[in-house]
Amino acid sequence: MSALQIISYHYVRDLQNSKFPKIKGLDTKIFQQQLDYLQSEFHIVTTEQVIASLMTGIDLPDGATWLTFDDGFIDHYEVVFPELLSRGLTAAFFPPAQPILEHVVLDVHKIQTVLESNNHTQEFDKRLLNATYFFAGTFLFSSIMNYVLARWLVTSPSGTQAFNEELGRMTLVSYPMIAIPSTVMMLLIFYYLWRTIRRLTGFTLEEVMAPHLQEKQEADTDKGA
Repeated sequence: MSALQIISYHYVRDLQNSKFPKIKGLDTKIFQQQLDYLQSEFHIVTTEQVIASLMTGIDLPDGATWLTFDDGFIDHYEVVFPELLSRGLTAAFFPPAQPILEHVVLDVHKIQTVLESNNHTQEFDKRLLNATYFFAGTFLFSSIMNYVLARWLVTSPSGTQAFNEELGRMTLVSYPMIAIPSTVMMLLIFYYLWRTIRRLTGFTLEEVMAPHLQEKQEADTDKGA
């Protein structure tokens, strides 16, 4: 199979006239401009071509580009599909099973909608960026501490009995000095994120992490009543 460029889209809508104009989506006009560029510079292939190439090893055209659309938004039906049809293009659409089978909104979209409705998207993005920095800091801490321990404890030539003993000692010491502190830091970061979601959206931990369990509990409560 030859090289394949995959471009994935989610929200595609007229953002200015949308009910949620600040949601992280692609404006219709920019989407049209992207398609103009892709059609002029690349070869947009069909899903059938991609599958055939995978199954048989037949090379795709040079500059092969596959368009995909995730999450099954109504945007794809109202905006994307007519635009592709007018250009004679096809794409792959991947709607999630849960909303179709259980008639529920995915947690990520529920959070996005509430954040946008309450005008908290920018604050959430800032806190999410902070959490990313904190998370990266745990890896930096781990790297620095591993280096310090190695310089401190491992001094014998490699391949010797003393070297192996020093490695074992370093592994033992790394648990209280690296593994446990790193785990605690990551737990604090997750707690920080959860508190952020809780404060900005009002959702409980159960609503975010396990909404099906909460729904089951509520259903059982209703039956008991």
